[in-house]
Amino acid sequence: MRGRGVIGAGTVLAATTQGPVSTVVMMMELTGQYRSFILPLLLAVGLATLVARTIEPRSIYDARLSDDELQARRDFFEVPTV
Repeated sequence: MRGRGVIGAGTVLAATTQGPVSTVVMMMELTGQYRSFILPLLLAVGLATLVARTIEPRSIYDARLSDDELQARRDFFEVPTV
């Protein structure tokens, strides 16, 4: 029963942050159950991220930024072409 709650919390976290790898690592570190439910967690987190990205391509962090801030962020991380 306890594993279902952890998987549910992981899917919510992965869907809102759209960071599936960091979510899986964080849930494994927090619970200490490394092998007991990693496959169901990976599947649930992957599916939740896929559904969340289809509904809204931006993560919860990007959604709080205005359009000007997003453009400035893209310009900052853009690699100049030579």
